[in-house]
Amino acid sequence: MQEKNPKKNNEKIKKELKNAKEKDSTKNKIIEKEQKEVKSKEKRHISYNIRLIATSIIFIISLIICFVLAQRAFIYVNPKVVKYNEKGAVDYRVYLKDNDYYEKDYLEKDMIYVANLIKNIKVDFKYDFNIEEESNIKFTYQLLGKLIIGDSNSSSNFLEKDYVLSDEHEVVMENEKNKTINDTINIDYDYYNKIANGYKSDYAVDTNSYLKVYLKINKVNNDNDDLNLDNSEDLSISIPLSQKAVEITINAQEKNSDNKTVSDSELVFNELAFAFEIIFCVIAIIALVKLIKLIALLTERKNAFDLYINKILREYDRLIAETTTGINLEKNNIIKVSTFEELLDVRDNLKLPIMYYPIAKHSKCQFYIKNENDVYLVTIKEADLEGKENEKK
Repeated sequence: MQEKNPKKNNEKIKKELKNAKEKDSTKNKIIEKEQKEVKSKEKRHISYNIRLIATSIIFIISLIICFVLAQRAFIYVNPKVVKYNEKGAVDYRVYLKDNDYYEKDYLEKDMIYVANLIKNIKVDFKYDFNIEEESNIKFTYQLLGKLIIGDSNSSSNFLEKDYVLSDEHEVVMENEKNKTINDTINIDYDYYNKIANGYKSDYAVDTNSYLKVYLKINKVNNDNDDLNLDNSEDLSISIPLSQKAVEITINAQEKNSDNKTVSDSELVFNELAFAFEIIFCVIAIIALVKLIKLIALLTERKNAFDLYINKILREYDRLIAETTTGINLEKNNIIKVSTFEELLDVRDNLKLPIMYYPIAKHSKCQFYIKNENDVYLVTIKEADLEGKENEKK
C-alpha cells in the first residue's frame, strides 16, 4: 500500500499541473484576444486633423474631376471648312417664223434678231456643282421667268411678274463630289412680247421691257448644314421685249466659294463621361457635407472633449502624470476600465499614479495605471462623448 501512494501522488500532481497549464493557456488566450481588440481599435481610430485633411482632399479632387468630365461630356466640335464651287452655262437658239430670208429655221446665239421673225427661243441651262470631299447632298431646281416692264427714263419698274416655266426637280448626291444639271426650256416669245406691247400701248408710256429666264437652285438637306445653294441670279438669260431688234444677253458667272463654312458648331454628348461626372459630383457633395460638419466641430469640440479632459486634469492634477509614450500592448496585460471614476478606485487601491497619454489632439486620449505587467486602461474618445451628449438631448 505504501508503494502505491507515491504513484497516486505523482499522477495527482501531474493532473494538477496539466489543469494549471490549461488555465494559464486559456487566460493567455483571453489576454491576447483583449490585447488584439485594443490594438485593432487603436489602428481603426483616425484623428480629427487627418479626417479634416483627407475629406478636404477628396472634395477638391472630386470637384476638379467633375469640371474635367463636364468638359468631356459636352464637347463643341468646331465648324468644318470645305471648298466648293458652282459653274453655270447658258446656250440658246432663236427659232424663226416662216420667212424668205433665212434658209435655216433657227439662228445661233450672239446675233441681233428681228422681233417679228422670232417664233420661240430654245434655252439650254447647264449647272455644275463641285465640292472637295464626298458628300450626301439633296437639292431641287426649277426654271423660272420674270417679266419686267420698266421705265425707260429711270431705273424704276412699272410691272414685275413671275412665271413658273418648269416643274421642280430633285437632285440627289450620295457620297459624290460633283453633280451636273442639264435642262432645256422653250420660250414662246410672242406671248410675252404681246403683254409688254399691250401695256405700252394701253398706258402710252415709254417702257424698257424684258423677260428674264433663270435656273433656281434650292437646297433641301445635306451633310453640311451651312451649305447654301441658290443660283437664282447667277445663271440667267435676258430677252428684250417691245423692240424691233432683239439682242439677248446671258449671265452665267462662275461662282467660287473657297473656304466656305459648311457645318455648324456641334455639341457632342458623351454619355460615359456624363455618368462618371454624376458619380464624382455625388462624391464631392458628400465630402462637402462631411467637411462642413468637421469644420463645425472646431467650435463644438471645446464644449465636449477638451472641456471634459481639462476638467479631469485640473481636478486630479496631483494624481495624474502626463507621459509622451504609449502603452506596449504586446508586453502588458491590458485590463480595460469603463470610466475615469473607476480608474480612480483602482488608484486608491494600488496607490499608484495615473498616467495621461494624449493620442490624438482634441479627439482621443488614454488614462492608465501600470502595475507590473497589468495595465488598467480607460480610453476617452470624442465620439463617445458626442454620443452621450446626443443621448441626453
